[in-house]
Amino acid sequence: MTGLQLLNTDAVEGRPEFHGLGELEPDELEPLWPLRRSVTPELVELARAAWAAVRAPDPQAVVALLDEDTAQLPFLAAALERFLEELPDVAGGLSRTERQLLETLVEGPLTPPELFVQSARREVAPFLGDSWFWQRLARLARGQRPLVSTAGGAPIPEPPPRGDTPAFVQTRFQLTDHGRAVLGGELDWVEAVGLDRWVGGTRLRPENDWRWSSRERELRAPSVESG
Repeated sequence: MTGLQLLNTDAVEGRPEFHGLGELEPDELEPLWPLRRSVTPELVELARAAWAAVRAPDPQAVVALLDEDTAQLPFLAAALERFLEELPDVAGGLSRTERQLLETLVEGPLTPPELFVQSARREVAPFLGDSWFWQRLARLARGQRPLVSTAGGAPIPEPPPRGDTPAFVQTRFQLTDHGRAVLGGELDWVEAVGLDRWVGGTRLRPENDWRWSSRERELRAPSVESG
């Protein structure tokens, strides 16, 4: 373990919009080398605990870890809280990603690449890649009460990686009346269309409808009625 080194930084001189070490050139990485530190058994144990919490069958494990000291991994706490924001919110049933996507469409139709870029700008740190983001977009367009539709009313192409990528990325999407109702607090999307998806190791179902309160920054357990 003594041979392993870890480099954590969220700022690089000359890179005002720095997002991660992977975007740096070799000559930009070299000045950061003095910031490295040894990977200790305690640090490895914290990383294992974080991964176990994310994989747990309910999100209480993540909340419990946030009550612990995670300073050895300085960006872990923020990442775990962002993870919790992917649960349906108590107000409207949308995850943060879904809400950002819909809010970006309020001013008018946009293509998937335009949506991805504008939503990503609202993140403190990179969160989803474009393909996963577009899968979310396509999901919002399905069901009896779709929250988005194509601007021209045409069928929505299957998103990448299985679908026709050129056709999908050139399609313009717009908010539906249902989408505006969810954003306005008049409709709860989960209650309207049901729930069956995974957030980490938690399978969200009607009987297991964990929610996140973005206002109070706290977890809400499944309701008695749905249990």
